[in-house]
Amino acid sequence: KFLKVFNIQKIHLYMFEYSFGFYLINKIRRFSPKIEIVGYQHGIFTNNLCWFDILRSIRDKKNYLPNKIFATNAYSFNDYKEKLGKIKIYLKERSSLSEKNILKQIKIKKDSKNIIVFSGTHDIADLYYFFKNTECFRNKNIFFKLHPKNRFNFKKTRNIFKISNFKSKNFSNIIISQTSSLIYNFLKMKKKFSVIDFDYKDNLLNSKLLKKINLIS
Repeated sequence: KFLKVFNIQKIHLYMFEYSFGFYLINKIRRFSPKIEIVGYQHGIFTNNLCWFDILRSIRDKKNYLPNKIFATNAYSFNDYKEKLGKIKIYLKERSSLSEKNILKQIKIKKDSKNIIVFSGTHDIADLYYFFKNTECFRNKNIFFKLHPKNRFNFKKTRNIFKISNFKSKNFSNIIISQTSSLIYNFLKMKKKFSVIDFDYKDNLLNSKLLKKINLIS
């Protein structure tokens, strides 16, 4: 009703690339195909995510997609173009001071027994149990920097901890969740890091990135 009452001409939409986004865009298109919908990337997007592959087989797929999309990094920009063809894609990189400050605070020391892990919102349990159950990490101290929206019941163990401030520690390795946009900040600043390649999950990273990143399995 509000579309009609307020005579809406343009809608700016996050989460457009997920099921609710598809549903909402389709509802808007049915009300009026003249309304312009602008989509903004939320989280990661790569050519190994399947959401848009499903839409490719649908005849009226345009009813589920924005008129234009703003991507937050060059890799996702190219992947959107590859997946969506004629839709206008623009690059609008995020500039987060907090994320840049995080990068600057991390001190790397090769012989350190400390490893820092930046988890995502959806794979914290996978990462936690990977380090808990993988023997080669039992003589390491694993420090988790949890996502602000984390809901996982994190329990400290002999060598697994939560960390909020890491200024006083050195780390031998930085491990980032496949679902974290921090990956693109690290790449841009030419910082070395690793990613866990789970043997029971498809890798979500951009295919070209897989050749540039150190994978741990």
